[in-house]
Amino acid sequence: MASSLPSRQAVQSRHRLARRSVLAGILLGFAALRPVRAAAPIRVGGTGSALGALHLLATAFRDVAPDIEISVLPSLGTSGGLRALQAGVIDLAVTARTLTAGERAAGLQEREYARTPLVFVTGSDIGRRDLSCDDVAQIYAGEMTEWPDGTPVRLIRRPPTEADWAALGGLSPAMARAIDLAMRRPGLITAASDQDNADAIETVRGSFGLLALGQMLSERRRLTPFALDGIGPDAALAELERWRLVRSLHIVTGSRTPAEARAFADFVSGPAAGAVLAGCGHVPTGEARG
Repeated sequence: MASSLPSRQAVQSRHRLARRSVLAGILLGFAALRPVRAAAPIRVGGTGSALGALHLLATAFRDVAPDIEISVLPSLGTSGGLRALQAGVIDLAVTARTLTAGERAAGLQEREYARTPLVFVTGSDIGRRDLSCDDVAQIYAGEMTEWPDGTPVRLIRRPPTEADWAALGGLSPAMARAIDLAMRRPGLITAASDQDNADAIETVRGSFGLLALGQMLSERRRLTPFALDGIGPDAALAELERWRLVRSLHIVTGSRTPAEARAFADFVSGPAAGAVLAGCGHVPTGEARG
């Protein structure tokens, strides 16, 4: 049986979820106070998995547009970023999914600029570097409870609304069953944001979780990825079209997005950004292929 977490960690997880909601609420509240956008900086927010690379892209953009300041906000999540963009609180959103028909009807426009593989990772030296899909299913189901060195397996899960669950469930019927069990298992750390997820995997002994390779590399996380059925992250990146766990990243503009922000969106999805993205675990898409 999987060990239960100390109550302090469970409380911290709930606090992280609350802080994320509060941040999004505060930003949205600014819309009523500031009907006109301040001149600077350009504010970008959304999915946490994109933020590390966006910081690198903002630095590169400064070389070609030194008078435009880019402010990358802490994680709002995809939905939070889109709400903030529609409210005029931020200038650009970054998302881990395509827009819905309703979001497009509201005047939002998107461009996919990169894709990155999702990989299973740990922050510990637990004596194993390769897992099968069956192994992963057993971990999520709570049936594999120890690593080869005897360290307890500590699964770090995401909230039920996280889109990655659907991708995981598509791996196999056994994985779909395991996900249902993982959703209901008591005592697991539930990481509210992509950054919370990476933090927990880094710090919890015997950790196991799912993370975007692009986030891991762009944020320089001290994590060790597993090969899955013999395929390591480098091979997954090289043949991304064959990898079944992929996150697509999009830059989104709105009707109130100013010209300076649109220039940054063009840069992010253009060839100049390709080398930056490729250097930190992303496959540039669209014009950014270079």
